[in-house]
Amino acid sequence: MRDEPPFGHATDEAVSASIDGELSGFASEHGLTVAEAQDRLERWSGYEDRRRELGRARIALASDPPVLDPSTRRRLVREAGDHMPARRTRRARHAWRPLVAVAAAVLVLVGIGLSLRAAGGNHSSATSKSAAVAPKVQSGAYVGAVGDVSDPAALRMILTTRLAGLPEHANDQAQAPNGAPALPLQPAPSGPGPSNTAATAGGDAALRCASVVDHSGTAGTPDPVILLATATFQSHDAVVVGVRHGARYVVIVADQTTCAVLASQST
Repeated sequence: MRDEPPFGHATDEAVSASIDGELSGFASEHGLTVAEAQDRLERWSGYEDRRRELGRARIALASDPPVLDPSTRRRLVREAGDHMPARRTRRARHAWRPLVAVAAAVLVLVGIGLSLRAAGGNHSSATSKSAAVAPKVQSGAYVGAVGDVSDPAALRMILTTRLAGLPEHANDQAQAPNGAPALPLQPAPSGPGPSNTAATAGGDAALRCASVVDHSGTAGTPDPVILLATATFQSHDAVVVGVRHGARYVVIVADQTTCAVLASQST
């Protein structure tokens, strides 16, 4: 038995494919036979525990949340907001806190059982992996700066919020209106306005890293990107990229400069 996940940050994807009976596609993407991929999983000491965790998470996501009366709903939102750390700036605090509070309430109702696993040792530059085809980015995928995602709960909130279709930042300069084309982002308008320039630079960095870290399908076509954001991770300037990979969702944290993967999780 081995303690290290056999496929690095893609191990959750392999476990999920095994549960669905779709391991052949995953094995083909990694140059393995189904038997070889299954053997690597079964030799991993954490395989059975991870299968159970992902199974519980799927059940939680498939369950309808209970209907709450207005007073209980307000209390959950208030308590979730009270436990969030203060933002570094007034602008970031005002833009982010409502989203965090609502997402935290959704987490309380759904009881999602995902776990974040940092991709240890994977700090080498990944810029040489740039995709030959730019990924397809959904309209409104870029949500701006989302703060520190070092805490597993913060990344779970971002993924859950996006899957639940909750509102993003109302003042997001990079978000396309309904019916408008998706990213790439357009250059920021000329003249004063450092916030516009910063938003455009952050969106460009997130889109650039999406081409590097995006999981490619069996035909070499990048997976659809459903989420782009800028963040910090353990004092690193980072980007967050969320993609839909078949029936699963993968959210990846990458270094904003090198696009090296810092952490990931899937469901």
